[in-house]
Amino acid sequence: MDSLESLDDKYEALDELTRGTKEWNNAVINLNNDVLDLIDRYPELASLVKNEGGVLTLDINSDEV
Repeated sequence: MDSLESLDDKYEALDELTRGTKEWNNAVINLNNDVLDLIDRYPELASLVKNEGGVLTLDINSDEV
């Protein structure tokens, strides 16, 4: 994953997909993997991650980021 901005783009793209479809599920897997990769690189972000319906969310607009 290149940046937090690309993560934001992926959240936006996920919103455009229909929940429960194969395409949505694949996007969730990719997004979650990106969030986990970021946590591996920046462990301090772990406290900002939430699981919302199976989607790991990271508030990239938080002052802590």
